[in-house]
Amino acid sequence: MKVLLVNKFWYIRGGADRMVFLTKNLLEKNGHQVQIFGMRHPRNIIENEYFADYVDYDGANSLRQKLKAAGKMIYNFEAKKKFDKLVRDFQPDLIHFHNIYHQLSFSLVDVARKHKIPAVMTLHDYKLISPNYNLFHDGKICERNTRGRYYNCVLHDCLGGFWRSLLGMLEAYFVAWRGYKKMIDLYIPSSEFLKGKFIVDGFPAEKLVFIPNVLPMNQFKFNEAEGEGVLFTGRLSEEKGLKNLLSAAKFLPDVKFKIAGAGSLESELKERVRNENLVNVSLLGYKTWSELERLVESAKLIVLPSLWYENCPLSAVEAAGLGRVVLASNRGGFVEILSEAMLFDPDDIKAMAEKIKYWLELNVEKRKLARQALFNHVKNNYNADLYWSELIKAYEKAAGKKN
Repeated sequence: MKVLLVNKFWYIRGGADRMVFLTKNLLEKNGHQVQIFGMRHPRNIIENEYFADYVDYDGANSLRQKLKAAGKMIYNFEAKKKFDKLVRDFQPDLIHFHNIYHQLSFSLVDVARKHKIPAVMTLHDYKLISPNYNLFHDGKICERNTRGRYYNCVLHDCLGGFWRSLLGMLEAYFVAWRGYKKMIDLYIPSSEFLKGKFIVDGFPAEKLVFIPNVLPMNQFKFNEAEGEGVLFTGRLSEEKGLKNLLSAAKFLPDVKFKIAGAGSLESELKERVRNENLVNVSLLGYKTWSELERLVESAKLIVLPSLWYENCPLSAVEAAGLGRVVLASNRGGFVEILSEAMLFDPDDIKAMAEKIKYWLELNVEKRKLARQALFNHVKNNYNADLYWSELIKAYEKAAGKKN
């Protein structure tokens, strides 16, 4: 089979991009021909001559630049032209879309339809049901933009600025007006929770095939060592619940908290640690995967207090796959990965602190049994072999819809 993988970035920015690269590797390992399409970027690991030009919204200063960027967000003619040439040259049997909105745009779907090629799209977030892709605004869950009520994006400034919110609203209405959602033959949500949200929004259940985010089998390594302290890994942004984690740390002054990652909240967190004299909290900054792996293995607990509806967070799967106890918020995809005993309400600071204390003070043998059970669960249900098996079935189903 000849498969064309499409993602706007081709470097590792987060879990979605890691799944794109894993998909590519699995296809090639199993003898399939793969070609890729995306947007040029200085950090790309791989590119080809077909890639579209980089679209920089943050760097658009003049009105002319903003209008040009806005046009590409709604319908990127340059990306469409280059994608069409790639499709004609490569002649794929199937196109697998990942994240294409904002820069590449849904103009690419017109190419798939024009050439009558089956199209699959992995859903990494809530973008196709809301301009506000993480359903989070003003420090809390926000679903006012779903079910076609995209105008609320502007009315409530859901994307943090009139310009961004206006473009997000216009893009959503354009995608709906053009009927692009119906042009994709099959969607792959990475959690049952996300799948449910799409069904509520009107997507037909038969077009949604749940396949979770996974790890290669060689990344599952149960570490017998106990480790010490608490670790958070991930993006330092509002929806990750880090402000609440710092508040929980104040209840536990004798417990060491480490926070690994970078993001928009970094300066604010550093200032708070300094001003509130949180000597038990260390901000470690950005870490590579090998560095993160060592940090995870040296921690006793991984705590992920997200305020938004996480989809299928690889941070939880990775930590569990190394034999760690993972505590997380009782929202979104975490509920599918972790037992109830490892979940907490991220808005209840005291309950979070008590949950952390409970697991730190738990009998070593009982904690090891819990670690082993969680390890077995993720190894059996979130591995690349399972992903590959289900992915091929999804491809065959999408191809059958087209024939």
